[in-house]
Amino acid sequence: MSRNCFVPLCKEGYPSTRSTNKVLGIRNKTLFKAPKDPKVLAQWVKAIPRSDRDLRSGIDRVCEKHFAETSLIKYFENVMADGSIQKIERDRICLKENAVPSLFPDLPHYLSSIKKIRKPQVRHLNTKSNNAETPNLNSSFNTTIIEYDIFYNIVNQLKSTILPDATFISMVKDDLVIGWFNNDKDTVFKKIIIYKDNLNIQVFVSKVIVNVEGIMQTATDFEDIEKIIAIVNNLQACSGTGLDKSPQSVACYGYVDAKKPGTSFTDSRCTVCSKERKNMIDLQRIYTLRQREIKKKLKKQKSIGRVKNITLKNSRLNNKVLKLKEKVGLLKQKCATASAAVIENELTRLPESQQEAVRACFAAAKLKDPKGNHYSINWIYECLLVKIKSRKVYEHLRTKKILALPCIDIQEMFSLINYLMDI
Repeated sequence: MSRNCFVPLCKEGYPSTRSTNKVLGIRNKTLFKAPKDPKVLAQWVKAIPRSDRDLRSGIDRVCEKHFAETSLIKYFENVMADGSIQKIERDRICLKENAVPSLFPDLPHYLSSIKKIRKPQVRHLNTKSNNAETPNLNSSFNTTIIEYDIFYNIVNQLKSTILPDATFISMVKDDLVIGWFNNDKDTVFKKIIIYKDNLNIQVFVSKVIVNVEGIMQTATDFEDIEKIIAIVNNLQACSGTGLDKSPQSVACYGYVDAKKPGTSFTDSRCTVCSKERKNMIDLQRIYTLRQREIKKKLKKQKSIGRVKNITLKNSRLNNKVLKLKEKVGLLKQKCATASAAVIENELTRLPESQQEAVRACFAAAKLKDPKGNHYSINWIYECLLVKIKSRKVYEHLRTKKILALPCIDIQEMFSLINYLMDI
């Protein structure tokens, strides 16, 4: 699938362009897939000046800078209760249906088809009109004069009144602007009231126009302006959900009223954003719990597999031990049935110390109980040396019945030696 713009000489979508935009902090242009409708696709092919290959539907893409502003959807539009439209900027720009690329800034200008917006025709007043039309013009002119008088009287009264802290008044063209700074040293406006010369009111919180309950659309006297200033003074900007996935709800009010029952200045989120935040946190919590359960199941399965492997290993070792015991038993039987003459002939090949060990082993094999075993004095000397060198080795050889060894106590060994010497 193509990740860059299909238009010739356009670099949008390339990795180099994305990396430079990331360094400079510039938003990447949105890329739109070629339409699946064959009629609209034919219009795109005709509009884009490229002949080396065909435009593939659903695969090739064209970036947003090749479309007119009227073909792009950049804002969410919400119709409020009073009929006004609130606009919220989209994270991703959408394309209108049947839109066709027409702007090619990287190519010669004659390839772009720019539609010039014509100015509306100006209707000149006819001086020879009927006398019935003149009273309407005079009445509208009189109403505008009255509105101007009310407007400038309110402006003069505001200049002489004490406003809340961090508040300023300014005239921008023919409109009165009442604003609140974020703090005393900051020059960014937190809240703004625009009072137009036609007595209409607009309220902005954090650069977004809002419709606040209790604020009328027009103000005809100074008391109305005072009420509006008091209401807006208690407003603060909604901080959104505070989450990275959706920082602000689509239906966000844009403000929080501190004077509203159940709220305070510590509440920095509107009810819509707080509900969405709670729902998203609950979903994240459920996701983490599920992940923990999955991990526990995997650990349990691994532990069960380990136990199975260990049990199989133990069964194999036990079988080996049983086979070795059978072999040892057979060897003992052979040793018990062997004649003394054959044993002595074979022992002559070994050193004297080893001869004593072999004789002791053969003598022990013939006895059922080791208590009745008789040891030679040379064999007891060898056992004593082993005992002196390492007690652990001696105990291991004796308990495992690897060699036919006498008791552990050294004093008993010496008494046994003295007894054999006397005999």
